Amino acid sequence: LCDASLLDKAIQKSVWVLSMLGEDLHQATSRENTLVLIEETRATLRDQGDDDLLHYKQMTDSSKIMAMKFLSRLVITLVMARPADIPLVTLKMVQLSLAHGMSPISAVGFVYFGSILASIGHIDEGCRFVKLAKNLVQRFGGREVAGEVIAIATQTIGFVDPIQSTLDFHMEGYKVALEAGDTRSASMNF
Repeated sequence: LCDASLLDKAIQKSVWVLSMLGEDLHQATSRENTLVLIEETRATLRDQGDDDLLHYKQMTDSSKIMAMKFLSRLVITLVMARPADIPLVTLKMVQLSLAHGMSPISAVGFVYFGSILASIGHIDEGCRFVKLAKNLVQRFGGREVAGEVIAIATQTIGFVDPIQSTLDFHMEGYKVALEAGDTRSASMNF
């Protein structure tokens, strides 16, 4: 549906499938409520070291893995249709990963979470989570999400590193996305 530019239908269908999988999304009514949810997640992650998160238990519940896949596709749709709702989906992905274990798709949640943190002024913390996301891709061999993770991570890393240094990362993201047949993520890196 998303590829057919039926964005509202794609969002509705994704939310319906997620509810069938037992995953309801928070409905933030304001930016302030969204910021509260972000702060709660930051507090939860504050005491977790990068190595602890990288070597966290692996997600094995097939319904949670499927929910993560739907959430990652929903993020892409929200980028185009309702960007203000991206944090809600991102936070859900991070929360599922902490509750049920890490999966290759967890990298998508953490890279967007890092990007959100950087965009609201927590740049160093945001960079921490985008680097974690890249490491999760390496740990799990998450080829299908590598291009997207590298694109978002590189945009965030551009907050602290010279923009010229991000070119190699984007070229890497372009290459791995094309190898995975992910033309959308390839174009994000180009």
